[in-house]
Amino acid sequence: MEEEVQPGLVVALLEHEGIGGLSGDKPRPMRGRAGSTGNDLDTPTHLDPKEALDGLLTQLTRFHLVLQKHGLDPEIISQIFRQIFYYLCAGSLNDLLLRKDMCHWSRGMQIRYNIAQLEQWARDQNLE
Repeated sequence: MEEEVQPGLVVALLEHEGIGGLSGDKPRPMRGRAGSTGNDLDTPTHLDPKEALDGLLTQLTRFHLVLQKHGLDPEIISQIFRQIFYYLCAGSLNDLLLRKDMCHWSRGMQIRYNIAQLEQWARDQNLE
């Protein structure tokens, strides 16, 4: 799961702009990620931020369905997703702390919106 989520994690949670008009029209420079594993041969060099959050939610849904189809106890599934969300938050926070272009209230609103999308997905899957 980690290998599937890692390439689009930062793009989905930090760079996706779900609320239009907050950040203006100026393009944001892409900076190198210190948390990258260096194994980018199989992954695209740049993911479209507009599709990254949807892709992340699709991956989480697919993983959730696999766990359910294998008959895993719902409490175990909830614990697994708590760990996955911990990983998502830790990876995003690490990248956030290294990027000055993210330190603005409008970017904070965008990030909060993206996190709210993940929270809503978890509620829809009954992962409380």
